Amino acid sequence: MRDAIAILLLLLAAALPVSSRAAAPLRLIGVARLPPDADAGGWPVGGLSGIDYDARSDTWFVVSDDKSEFGPSRFHAVTLPYDARAVGLPVFSSTMVMRDARGAAFPASGAGAESLDSESIRIDPQGGFVVSSEGDPKDRFGPAIRRVDAQGRVMSQRVLPDLFTFDAMQKTGPRPNRSLEGLSFASDGGLWAAMEAPLFQDAPFPSLTRGAPVRFTLFSHGGARQYVYAVDPLPPQAAGRVADNGVSEILTVDDRHLLVLERSGVRQDDGDFHFFVRLYCASTENATEVSAMPSLAGRDYRVLRKRLVFDFAALAHPPSDNVEGMTWGRRLGNGNRSLVFVTDNNFSPRHASQFEVFEVESGARAVQKALGCP
Repeated sequence: MRDAIAILLLLLAAALPVSSRAAAPLRLIGVARLPPDADAGGWPVGGLSGIDYDARSDTWFVVSDDKSEFGPSRFHAVTLPYDARAVGLPVFSSTMVMRDARGAAFPASGAGAESLDSESIRIDPQGGFVVSSEGDPKDRFGPAIRRVDAQGRVMSQRVLPDLFTFDAMQKTGPRPNRSLEGLSFASDGGLWAAMEAPLFQDAPFPSLTRGAPVRFTLFSHGGARQYVYAVDPLPPQAAGRVADNGVSEILTVDDRHLLVLERSGVRQDDGDFHFFVRLYCASTENATEVSAMPSLAGRDYRVLRKRLVFDFAALAHPPSDNVEGMTWGRRLGNGNRSLVFVTDNNFSPRHASQFEVFEVESGARAVQKALGCP
């Protein structure tokens, strides 16, 4: 009887809209889903891993993590209609192929030249865009942050700390396909860059009982400073299954707060992945600067304090997917801000690319207070 009551309560909770549950700072406005066979510029839409918004032109820019397998490495300009009541279908207005300084498109991995694994895109206040790449370990190219122009051509590449160099022996440095994942410009013009997972020398992957330390780097005129963000342990559903958890994107709130997306993927019996996504607000206040620590193992330091803002499991329909991109959107008619997420369908016919639009119910209050930031 007790089990039956518990199941009934769970079913009732799942049937309630997000706004009817415990008060949350985010309200889902709507989700725009693209069919798996959608195309743009003659190439399939998929692998959408980063998104940013240009308020001047009311245009969205999304980058694909396609490693030139389904089409050239590229990003898109998108029109996304929405207001406080509904979300319309996105329109892909143009596609920009990423090209190196010589004007050549980046090849697929294994070609002997660098392949891109683009994970985040931000509009550069000085013009163009900044794009991160997780690197190409097969051809021995490490993670990178590049500035590209409006046509996708590389203009410059940021010098990264030596800690981010791939190690063929996998004793130090970033893990392949788990390196530079998130970008966000700081309030003072500096650039935040987030690793997805711990460096080899810092800690192992998260487990069911233990989280993991992930390095966030702030690049500014004074150099590079690093801080530690602690990702959660794996979800309980991961017992006996292949699973991971890491940071998929970051977004500046103010001069001491960042929104952080944690995304955990758990392999199911059919080989597909089920995703658990949580949004946190993290504070840099009183966190230890760790750039001088070659390894975090056995060291004492203070991590970024964090507080849960939203658990995407609260979305009864449609279920959330592999949420990889996040940006502030247009201000709504009631004065509240909007927050937009994009999902990576991994070019799978089982998954749709999604644009998820939320209202930040801040009213006249400061956003960090509305989000419950620590």
